Amino acid sequence: MLKLVRSISLTTALLFALPTWAHAVKLATAFVFTNDDNFIVCTLTNAGTKEATKVTVEARSGAGAVVVPVVDSCGTELAAGASCFHTYDDNVDAACMFSAKGKVRGSIQVYAPYSPNNTNPVMALPATK
Repeated sequence: MLKLVRSISLTTALLFALPTWAHAVKLATAFVFTNDDNFIVCTLTNAGTKEATKVTVEARSGAGAVVVPVVDSCGTELAAGASCFHTYDDNVDAACMFSAKGKVRGSIQVYAPYSPNNTNPVMALPATK
């Protein structure tokens, strides 16, 4: 019986000692309605000290369809301390969805009508798990 207890204890200790695989974090913002030619930007920032991998950024409509960005500065990796963003057409109502393996933070921003030298932020909301 003592051998069985030792065997189970050793097996349990080894299982907890094995490295765990980090899973991609998934974040989402609240759904945002725009008007008067306002536009949204989905921004992802790597708050960690290591490169974030498996990065995805997208906006989804109220029906769940993926909205195509007009500007996409994101790749599949994001350097430590760096940010990337997707900008969408005027009057797009959507929520931002983010996924990455790393310590990242996301947000959705709404901007007033765009002119070449001026963007007016209206509001920003953080993404949550």
